[in-house]
Amino acid sequence: MSALQNAYHSLLAYAATDAGKIGLWNYGVMLVCVLVICVVILLLLCYFRTRQARRERGIRYRISRLISYLCDTYDTVEEVDWKHQVSYRYSCEGATVHVEKKTFASVPELMGEFHPGDLPRYSPDNLRVAFEKAMKTCSCFEFQARVKKSEDTYQWTSFLIQGVRKDKNHNRDFLLLAHPVDDLKSQEMERRAQLRVAMSQARDDAEAKGQFMARISRDTKEALNSIMGYLTLAGEEENVDQRMNYVRESQDEVRYLLDVLGDVIDLSAMKHGTLTLQKEPFALDAVLGNLQNLFSQEAQNRKIKFAFSCSEVQGLTLIGDRLRFSQVMMNLLSNAMLFTAEGSCLDCTIRRKDQKGHKVILEVAVECAGKAVPPELLDKVFLPFELASQFSKSAVHGGLGLVVTYNLVHILGGIIRADNNAGKGIRFLMELPFVYQENKDDGADQPGSLTGKRLLVAEDNDLSAQVITKLLASVGISMERARDGKEACEMFGNHPAGYYSAILMDLDMPNLDGCEAARLIRLSEHPDARKVPILAMTENLLSEDVAKALECGMNGQISKPVDKALLVQTLKGFVG
Repeated sequence: MSALQNAYHSLLAYAATDAGKIGLWNYGVMLVCVLVICVVILLLLCYFRTRQARRERGIRYRISRLISYLCDTYDTVEEVDWKHQVSYRYSCEGATVHVEKKTFASVPELMGEFHPGDLPRYSPDNLRVAFEKAMKTCSCFEFQARVKKSEDTYQWTSFLIQGVRKDKNHNRDFLLLAHPVDDLKSQEMERRAQLRVAMSQARDDAEAKGQFMARISRDTKEALNSIMGYLTLAGEEENVDQRMNYVRESQDEVRYLLDVLGDVIDLSAMKHGTLTLQKEPFALDAVLGNLQNLFSQEAQNRKIKFAFSCSEVQGLTLIGDRLRFSQVMMNLLSNAMLFTAEGSCLDCTIRRKDQKGHKVILEVAVECAGKAVPPELLDKVFLPFELASQFSKSAVHGGLGLVVTYNLVHILGGIIRADNNAGKGIRFLMELPFVYQENKDDGADQPGSLTGKRLLVAEDNDLSAQVITKLLASVGISMERARDGKEACEMFGNHPAGYYSAILMDLDMPNLDGCEAARLIRLSEHPDARKVPILAMTENLLSEDVAKALECGMNGQISKPVDKALLVQTLKGFVG
């Protein structure tokens, strides 16, 4: 203490001297400079510190905004420390970011339980390899899987894994981002399902068309080979009866080919929506009588018994498409005969199932016996060739009639089904709705004799005209021929009323076709212009050409090549 006092007194004594005063001033100046420098340094430090703090606040703000954006986009935003099995989940409340730390022991605990259907592709082992690859290369990995939400509920979720560098020591973490995509995924799945269905349907259609054409080609070739064989035998046969038998067999094969072509045309029209239906009155008795006569003879040729019961529907006049109804009945009966064994019985029963006001539902049951149909084939009865393919060629020929029948029945507003008839054979059950009226005079429209009738036949083909002349002459009908529609109009106009009982009009003729000729006849001043029956002759019995012909004033149609029995039966219905 005494030493400090001595030093202090010595300093005062020195400062009182002139040399001391000068030295003290120098020290003061130096001290002030030091203080100024310190203040400047402090101000600079404060400036840089404030700037750094402002920049750090901006970075933190941008980071919080980024995390907020991620939280708005993704339901789950996590930073995963894979090495230490720790994750940091980020969440936002307003402008505040919350971080929740949690540990996990397995991949399902981190990401949730996946649907069993997704596990083969996204198993824990596969995901662990994907995580490590993303961290090692700092790349991303994205996938979608179904995550279990409740006991029986799974939710489509999209996951994004992004590897990140944790520090300069090559430590790596990854970000786990996830959000549900049910709406988007359902739309995508629906589009994919529609695409798969369309592609599958296209493949099935292509395969079906290929099989269809192969069957048609095979059947056509077999039929043509049969025709050539029968004609060859007929040329070498000296016995007249046996020769006629060969000719009849050839005609049967030709009719089959024509039926196949007609079925193909009908199926095409149904597929493209161009099939037309007529609504006109027709006598049901005449149609059923024609069917009974036709199939009674066919049954006799096949040596089977044929029972046809229609007493419950006698005396009805139906309003609808007579041709389509006849086609459906003929297809059912002809196919039933194919599956009726020789010596067995084919039963056809038609009755009124329901009747209200002027509407009636006809129920048709066609039962055949002899050829058992496997139960598993019943669902394929109305598919092309499916039923026919189960039997030998000698037993069954063709396979499109039932397809056309099934489609026609539904177009007509009815239903049709098949069963195995208690194991005895196949049975077809069909229901068709009609508007009807009772016939007041049952005998007024009964067909009579055709002897002495005169017909005008407009036909440009010489062979067809020759065939029709032969057929008509055999039943006592005389015929006058016109070679085109113009000549037919002139011949009709040049003869008096009642001269022609009917006109057979080919639709396709030069100069003036059949439709235009029929329209001109109906518009003429001839006394018979409105009442003379005009029947169209066409190879396409059930095509749109027939509908056009009926609109032009024709009364009916006859298919070509002309069948004698059908020709006579049709003429009796109009001029008998």
